[in-house]
Amino acid sequence: MLHTLENLTVLQIEQLFDSPALVVLLIANADGTIEKEEIEKAIEVVHIKSFSEYANVKEFYSALEPDFSRRFHYLLSVLPTSKNERNKEIVKRLTSLNDVLFLLPYKFSLHFYRSLKNYAAHIANAAGGLGGFFAISEVEKQFLHLDMIFEPTHHTE
Repeated sequence: MLHTLENLTVLQIEQLFDSPALVVLLIANADGTIEKEEIEKAIEVVHIKSFSEYANVKEFYSALEPDFSRRFHYLLSVLPTSKNERNKEIVKRLTSLNDVLFLLPYKFSLHFYRSLKNYAAHIANAAGGLGGFFAISEVEKQFLHLDMIFEPTHHTE
């Protein structure tokens, strides 16, 4: 287990490890269709973040990488199939992540928050568009900034 997460419950750790897959599902499903390019980009970006992310968040992505595809497909299978219901459930789950982030050391929670927002932008740009332009649809834009997750402002260290 990651040292940074040692004070969390198993459920809270699962919430953290599910959050990147939930971000993918929220952004990719915003238009009602999860495209192959979005899934491929999601897996690729988790891999990249395992060695190029903030130092204190790299370890998280390294631990997530081998299990990311399974988590993504599991969440896809258990979440509602209706676009609106799925998005509501994902927003609810990501909103509950705020409580977990508050329990973590400030720098880790801030870097993790910024990493998720960056991740959302990568997914939104993964499919669609014309020559790299207009890749983010209007419906993706409504979720792109992950407004349900608040920027950490606390300090627990």
